[in-house]
Amino acid sequence: MPATAAHEPAAFNITSAALALGVSRVTIWRWIRDGRLPAVRLGHRTVQIPADAVARLATERLAINYSPRLPSDDGVRGISASVARRPEDGRHFVQFYERDEFLVEFVADLVGAGLRAGDAGIVIGTASHQAAFAARWERLGIDVAAAQSDGRLTVLDAEQTLSQFRAGRAVDRARCCEVLEPVIRRAVQRRKSVRIFGEMVALLAAEGSYRAAVDLEKIWGDLQSEHPFSLWCAYPVDVFRDHRSAAWLDAICDSHTMAIPAESFPLHASVSDRWRAVLRLQIKARGRDAARDRELPMPSQRLEVARDIDS
Repeated sequence: MPATAAHEPAAFNITSAALALGVSRVTIWRWIRDGRLPAVRLGHRTVQIPADAVARLATERLAINYSPRLPSDDGVRGISASVARRPEDGRHFVQFYERDEFLVEFVADLVGAGLRAGDAGIVIGTASHQAAFAARWERLGIDVAAAQSDGRLTVLDAEQTLSQFRAGRAVDRARCCEVLEPVIRRAVQRRKSVRIFGEMVALLAAEGSYRAAVDLEKIWGDLQSEHPFSLWCAYPVDVFRDHRSAAWLDAICDSHTMAIPAESFPLHASVSDRWRAVLRLQIKARGRDAARDRELPMPSQRLEVARDIDS
């Protein structure tokens, strides 16, 4: 990345590189170890990573996670809409979001487009979101009651559904499949394609049960190997509010075919504007957890976090 502006960083530390790339610090250490990111060690706890290397890796990750046919003018909203128009069975997406209005519009349009195309839709949402989805479907000219009565649309309450296979702060895999598989099977038998949206994982993350959220994501993936459907999950960015939750963010993203950033990310802005967005994230992170930034974890601590996520 050319050094065109004084405020653009010449180098990143471990924390700022993790924020810029949307991964955990554990992942940054792994990439350094594997030679994927060059780094210069300036002291026992101080590491610098060239900014151009971070920019290159960010570009590579975007190219891998999404096709080159990006929308030209509407950023993340355009990516979300474009993916929704061309879903493929077996794909598992995660959408991060900042405002409920964005989520409601995205999910309602996603499922609504499927209903109009003759597909089936399954929505497992919170009570407040269910009402908002229904209102938007009605505005789009979709007869919600008719779609539900003929089996094209199934709407389930996320909290009630989750409670059927909760086991403390974990999820019971066998019971989960018993609850979800009949619903999926009915939808698959009736329609050529099925679009599913679920936010049970977001409820788990919001209460701090990140391991259970990852386990549920994996169960969804296994169900996709048995039944043809496309799946969207969504997390509000606020549930990743500290170092512990950020460490699970990478595991959650790895459970999906594609991770889409929240709506405010300036995807098509200049490099300088993107770095300013990253800087705002850094400032927020420092305000939430200043003590963490004053003392980076020792290698043994990093390995413990990695072990916890990988297990």
